[in-house]
Amino acid sequence: MAVISRECAAVLDGGQGAVHCVRFTRDGAYAMTAGQDRSVMLWNPARDDGGAAAGPEDARERPPGPRALRTPITTFAGHSHEVLGVAIAADNSRFISCGGDKLVIAWDVATARAVRKLGGHTHRVNAVALNADASVALSAGYDTTVRCWDLRSQMREPIQTLFDAADSVASVVVHAHRLVTGSVDGCARIYDVRKGLLTTHTLGPPVSSVAVSRDGNCVLACTLDDRVRLLDLATGELLASYGGAGRERPPSGAAGGAGARLRAFECRSYKVEAALSSDDAHVVAGSEDGGVHSWDLVSADSFGVLAGHTRAVCSVACHPDIGERGALLTGSHDGTARYWVETAGT
Repeated sequence: MAVISRECAAVLDGGQGAVHCVRFTRDGAYAMTAGQDRSVMLWNPARDDGGAAAGPEDARERPPGPRALRTPITTFAGHSHEVLGVAIAADNSRFISCGGDKLVIAWDVATARAVRKLGGHTHRVNAVALNADASVALSAGYDTTVRCWDLRSQMREPIQTLFDAADSVASVVVHAHRLVTGSVDGCARIYDVRKGLLTTHTLGPPVSSVAVSRDGNCVLACTLDDRVRLLDLATGELLASYGGAGRERPPSGAAGGAGARLRAFECRSYKVEAALSSDDAHVVAGSEDGGVHSWDLVSADSFGVLAGHTRAVCSVACHPDIGERGALLTGSHDGTARYWVETAGT
C-alpha cells in the first residue's frame, strides 16, 4: 500500500488566537486562516520570509524545523466577533467569511475591503460556501437555518432559507447542483437544486463537518463519536468508517510520517473537520488531542498521526492540485496553522 509521509514545512502564527478555519485558494498557491481575533489572514505558506524555524526566538542561525511565518500578505478586518468560516471564489479575487457576529461578509481580495455585509441569521454563522461561479453564497447557522444569498444583486434578504435542521447547522458544501449540510441533530442533508428534492441521511451522533468526493458520489461526515464516516451520497449506505475505539489499523510495514504515532482519533466536544484528498484516495481529519489523522479511503488503514499542534485541530484543508496530494493545511486552538508537505511515499 502506498503511504503518504508528511512533515511540517511552515507554522503560520499571526497572533489570531484559536484558528477556526483554514483554506487553500483554488489554485493552491495561497492559504487563508480565520481566527478568534476577528480577522482573516492571507498567506503564502511556501515562501521564506526570513523567519527562524519554529522554536527558540533568539536563535542566531535558523535551527532545523518548520519555518515560522508571522507576517501575512494581507489581513482582512471587519467582523466584530471571531471568524468561524471562509469560502474562496474559483478566480481567487473574492471570498466570503462568517462568524460570531451573525454576519456573512463578502470581500474583495485586491483592496482588502468588505463589499457586502449580509445579515439575517439570529445567532452565530458556523460555515459558508460558494457555488461554482461565486454568484450565490450559502451560510450555515447555529439558528438551525441555511441561507442562500444572491451576490450579484444588492438584495438584503436571502433568496431562500432552509429550515429543515432541528439543531445547529455546522457545515455546508456545494457540489455541482447539490448542497450538502451537516447538523448537530445527527443528520447529513442533500438538497438537489435541479430537482427540488431533499434527501436526509440520519447518522445519530452530531455531525461536525461534511465534505463531498470529487466525483460527487460520496459524502464524508465527521461525527462527535470519534468517527469519520463515508456514505453513499444517494442512498446513505455506510461505505467505510475511520477512527472509533479499537478501529485504528496501522499501515502495513510503513511509518505514518514525521512525528507520527498511532493513537486514537478524538472528536467529542469540538467542531472538527475531515477532508478528502484531491484524488479522493485518502481521508484527513483533525483531532481534539492536537493530532492530525489520515487513513486510506478504501481499506481504512491508518497512515499515522502528524504531531505538532498542542491543542485541538479543528480545521483541515487538502491541497486542490492532485500533483500536490500530500500538501495539507491544519488550524488549531493552539493559535497556529501548519503547512504540511509530502516527503516520501512507498
